[in-house]
Amino acid sequence: MVKGDAGLLVPDLLARRAQEQPESPALVVAEVGTLTFGAWDRRSNAVAHALIERGLADGQRVGLVFDERDWIDLAVAWCGVMRAGCVAVPLSARLAPAEVRHALTDCSVSAVLQAKGVGATHANLAHGLSADPKRRSLLHSRHFLHAFPIGGNAGQTMLVNSLGARPAALTMPRFTPARFARLIESYRVGTVFVVPAMAIELLNAGVHERHDLRERAVSGDVERRLANLVAAVSDGEISAEQALAGDHSLSALGLTSLAWIRLIDAIEDVFGVDVDLGGDLSAFDRVDALAAHVSGLLDAR
Repeated sequence: MVKGDAGLLVPDLLARRAQEQPESPALVVAEVGTLTFGAWDRRSNAVAHALIERGLADGQRVGLVFDERDWIDLAVAWCGVMRAGCVAVPLSARLAPAEVRHALTDCSVSAVLQAKGVGATHANLAHGLSADPKRRSLLHSRHFLHAFPIGGNAGQTMLVNSLGARPAALTMPRFTPARFARLIESYRVGTVFVVPAMAIELLNAGVHERHDLRERAVSGDVERRLANLVAAVSDGEISAEQALAGDHSLSALGLTSLAWIRLIDAIEDVFGVDVDLGGDLSAFDRVDALAAHVSGLLDAR
C-alpha cells in the first residue's frame, strides 16, 4: 500500500510535478491535445489568481461545466479552483440546462467556470498521495487510459491519478470499443480503467481479436504480480507488501540465490518472456526496477 504525505494537497502535488517534470505530458486527450505539468501549473495559477481577484473566499464552491472534449481545460480549472482555496464542483456540459441549473443551485455554487456533480475537499482528494517519485503508482506503465465522463467521482479520481501516478493520463471525448482498443494499442497503454459496462462492450465487440492488447489488460499491474511471485518463491518469508514497499532491496529482505532462480523461472512462465539479467542482479533488486525490465520485454514481443 502506498503511504501518503501528511498534509499534501492536490495543488502542492501539481507544483512538485511541474518543478520536476515541466515538459512531461500529464494528460493526453486523443485527437484534442496534450497538457504538460508545467503548462498545467502555470494555467492553474492564472485561474486561481483570477478567482481571488474576483473576491471568492476560501471554501466557496465553483461550478465547472465542461464537455468531454474539454478534459484539459477542466484539469486546469479544477486545480486552479483548489489553489484558490475553493471547492470544485465538476458538471458535464451534456446535462440538460435545467439539470445544470438545479445542480449549481443545490450545491450553493458562488461562481461558474465555463461551457451528477461531485464536490470534494483537498484532503479527501489527496489522501494516500505522496510527492516522492519513488512512491508514485502505476510504475510499470507509460500511459494509463480511461474514458470516464466529466462530473463524477471516477473522473475526479483520474485527475488525481494524473498527479499521483508515474504515467501520463490518456483519455478520449467519447467511449467506443474500437477507439478505446486503438488507443491501447497505439499508445502501448500499460493500465486501463473501465467500469463493468465498458468491459462488456469491449468483449462483445471482439476488439481483442483485432488489436494487440497483450499485457495491457485491465489488471495489468506488473509490479503487484511480481510482488506476489516474490512472496511465493520465498515461501512467504518476504510478503508481497514488503516487496512492493521498496524500503529495502529484495536481497536485503532475504531473497536467496535459489529464490532468485525460482523467481526468474516463475517470471518466464507467468509472463511468457525470456529473462536474461546478465548475471548482475543489483540493477533489478527492487520490484519497481524488475517491473520496468519485464514491461520492456513484454513491449518488445
